[in-house]
Amino acid sequence: MNSAPIKKPGGASIFWRRYFWRPRSLIRSLAEFSPEKSSTGGSLVDLAARIGPEAQTGHSLVVVELPGGKIIGDTIMVATTDDAVFWGLQGLAVNPFQEDHWMLRRRRFRFLRRVQGTGLLLSVNGGNYYHWCFDSLPRWRLLCEAGWDASRADYVLLNTAAPAFQEEMLLKLGVPREKWLRCSKWEVLQFDRLIVPSMPVPVPGMTMPWMRDFLRATFLPAHSPAQTGKIYISRRSVRRRRLVNEEELENRLKLSGYQICRLETMSVDEQMKLFCSARWIVAPHGAGLSNIVFAAPGATLVELFHPEQLREHYAGLARICGLAYQRVIGQNASSRPGLDDRDAKFAINIEEVLKTLASSGVLAATANGKQVYPPV
Repeated sequence: MNSAPIKKPGGASIFWRRYFWRPRSLIRSLAEFSPEKSSTGGSLVDLAARIGPEAQTGHSLVVVELPGGKIIGDTIMVATTDDAVFWGLQGLAVNPFQEDHWMLRRRRFRFLRRVQGTGLLLSVNGGNYYHWCFDSLPRWRLLCEAGWDASRADYVLLNTAAPAFQEEMLLKLGVPREKWLRCSKWEVLQFDRLIVPSMPVPVPGMTMPWMRDFLRATFLPAHSPAQTGKIYISRRSVRRRRLVNEEELENRLKLSGYQICRLETMSVDEQMKLFCSARWIVAPHGAGLSNIVFAAPGATLVELFHPEQLREHYAGLARICGLAYQRVIGQNASSRPGLDDRDAKFAINIEEVLKTLASSGVLAATANGKQVYPPV
């Protein structure tokens, strides 16, 4: 088909043509990739030794450089110029290797967009706050460890979603807006040169101490406030995993001096300061709890769960951050079992939450001027 040039600010020429993209071959692991033997060339920097012993998980920590490299769709896959897809980069960073993975079987028409210059992939497919903090941002440290100056990139590649927290944190990293390039599921982007740090962990939902250290050193203020706050993270304005008796729980916690917080109304900087100053945190499971990475060691987290939506993300993160961790499992309040996040509703036993806080020594409720539970 004919290609038509389109001018983009900054002088890059972009060419479009519609085509039906599919992978031609697979690179089964990063360990198998040999730039010297590859027909497309490139380079690979192994970073595990530079990160330290804690990075020895069997997962490759690398930065890959691909001449003519491609991004498939909304940052779901990385491919070489001749359409060999990497297993171990982007959405295919799962074990074990699966040739019938749904991402490889998906077929749709896409536009090929050739972009002059160097693209640097930062985002993963799936742009919520948790994945941004623990899948995307740690790639920045991998770049730094590889000695790669991110200012050399003409574009920093992001997923389609454009939440405010991404923009705020990109600016803190020193990435100017004019370099942001958001990918689309209808496109295959091909660059003169593509730089791709690997996923930071082998399993989604896993966190490592080096990721904690990077986020705290990069985003926390130099002087942290005293850790005395009591906060409850509300989900009343969120549709997914609704806590049906949340208003009653909030009212009971207010009696104990808890501040009711809606993170969606706060900037990232405000959220970090809130968690940094908190000694006691109560919250239903949700992406906002990613902020416990900024909480001080010794703080306590009580996480509330739908009985069919139990996950270990924040228990593991609390462990590496030195937080005390408790969980309370509620009851299904939906009309049928086995629902996904969009439909799941649950109720929590408020007395059980209060007893859990009391047993942790973190509830100082008052009623008519008298303490109901031991002081903290």
